[in-house]
Amino acid sequence: MPEKIEVVEQEKWDHRAYTAPASHIIFHFAARGELPAVKIHWYEGGLLPEALPGMEKGLPTNGMIMKGSKETLFSDGMRVQSPQLWPRERMTPLIDVLRRKPLPRSKAGEPIGELFAAIRGEIPHAGSHFDYACPLTELVNVGVLAIRSGKTIEWDATAMKVKNAPEFDTLVKEPVRDGWSYGEDLWKA
Repeated sequence: MPEKIEVVEQEKWDHRAYTAPASHIIFHFAARGELPAVKIHWYEGGLLPEALPGMEKGLPTNGMIMKGSKETLFSDGMRVQSPQLWPRERMTPLIDVLRRKPLPRSKAGEPIGELFAAIRGEIPHAGSHFDYACPLTELVNVGVLAIRSGKTIEWDATAMKVKNAPEFDTLVKEPVRDGWSYGEDLWKA
């Protein structure tokens, strides 16, 4: 989980909508072992990073971009169906590997089909199983909290709290009605 989510830019909005129409935030992840710290920039609502040198068509307006020290990986659209490398010549030695499709593909094709294939026992588990989906959902929700508040927040994933804004506690974990609980005691067996 990120240690900090920094709000870089936001389009002005009236707070009646779920989030600002356009935002740029940065997720700050701490170093892990020998792995260095990582920053992930999230752009939405038409905000985009600068195009890469020599790129005539520009970056995709919807999709994923990963900028590394030697090349940039990008894909147009919500799902990474046809990833590309820039500079383009760095992709040439990989084209034959990609044609062989070295990674297993879903028998069902789309996520909902994959879910039902997993339920039927046709595949070991869906690609978006809970071990993957729960941390991803937490990451996105913490980003939304930063966007909605317009504030850079410091996240304590273990405690599930915003360290620099205790007023957000009720947004992260809403109070329950009298006589009810979240059931934490059920998991302490």
